[in-house]
Amino acid sequence: MSMEYSFNKINTLNLGTPYDYNSVMHYNRLAFSKDNVTPTIVAIPNPNTVFGTATQMSQNDIDRINLLYCSKKLR
Repeated sequence: MSMEYSFNKINTLNLGTPYDYNSVMHYNRLAFSKDNVTPTIVAIPNPNTVFGTATQMSQNDIDRINLLYCSKKLR
């Protein structure tokens, strides 16, 4: 099954937070690679940036969840 749809570009909802390479939701650079050598994702502007290795939520993940789902009293 092709995973090409996983790479369709969509507008993001960062909620005023910076782009998060450390998000638990971020694919790694070899995600869906046919040969597990050729990257399918390269960071801009630094192609050496490590991402897609998180095992727990980043602070930005937590902040975005709070902004989306928690009452203003809790923020």
